[in-house]
Amino acid sequence: MSDMDKKIGLALFLTLFIGGWFLVYWLNEPNRMEASSEEFRLRTVAQGRELYDENCALCHGAEGQGIPQIGSALNSKNLLAAMDDTALHDVTRDGRPNTAMPAFGEEHGGPLEEHQVDQLTAFIRNWESTAPVLTPEPQAEWSERIARGVELYNDTCAICHGESGQGGIGRALNSEDYLTAFDDAYLEEAIASGRPRQGMPTWGKVLSPSQIEDLVIF
Repeated sequence: MSDMDKKIGLALFLTLFIGGWFLVYWLNEPNRMEASSEEFRLRTVAQGRELYDENCALCHGAEGQGIPQIGSALNSKNLLAAMDDTALHDVTRDGRPNTAMPAFGEEHGGPLEEHQVDQLTAFIRNWESTAPVLTPEPQAEWSERIARGVELYNDTCAICHGESGQGGIGRALNSEDYLTAFDDAYLEEAIASGRPRQGMPTWGKVLSPSQIEDLVIF
């Protein structure tokens, strides 16, 4: 075999070897990316655990089980199915005005930077796969809260939003589109903070958090 044939053979071998290496790398890339993404997620969750212990456990319990009269349960299939990551992030960052839930976002004077709010959100979301389905309040108590909400609505809201929520001076509230678009946290915040530019009073200065919750339930 001539030297030229040997060189051609070597070049062909190297070409096939390199091509094979790139093929194996390309085929393995999705698995590598998935493993890298999961590693990043777990690291973010671990960082969120530390932030939760420092900032949230005192009111919501060490495992998110909630503390009666202080903080609601976060380790709840019901809550985590109802709130996406954006809603969890926003409530953590902005708090809930006129309740015991403070704003943790740095922009509101809280201790957490935006990426730390993301880490805390990831940790809370990580509960979802094993979170229990919490039993709703007893029907009798629920009915009582609705009844209180009806009375509050008639006294404070009907004049603008209509006796049946059909709208008037204020927007219609008895609307499937409206009630599907906005969760309880948004409704509570809207009632508590008002919409002064639209003529909506700040009811959080008049109503207690429990009364606002009764209105939202209704």
